[in-house]
Amino acid sequence: MTSQIQAVKLRLIEELRSQKFDFNKLRCLLHEPDYIIATGLALCFLGDGTAEQIAEKMGILRANASDYLNQLARNGHAKKYRKGREVYFKQLFNIYM
Repeated sequence: MTSQIQAVKLRLIEELRSQKFDFNKLRCLLHEPDYIIATGLALCFLGDGTAEQIAEKMGILRANASDYLNQLARNGHAKKYRKGREVYFKQLFNIYM
């Protein structure tokens, strides 16, 4: 699982290189495990997203994405909110210039 998460993290970083991405602003996540960093990067692409959307972006199970997103929210890096029955997460850190 660790090598899969590292591959996802590297793929997302490569995708972000083509955008106006400020890697210095990612410091707020650097003390987190790789799977949390990868989840935070995936959330950056979406801005707001469900566990299903994050799981699809990362290529992981929805249950794992939900757990990682909840950890991001608990650690203050994302906000969890509802729209009807859907639970969404919004990034609380800005990584774009």
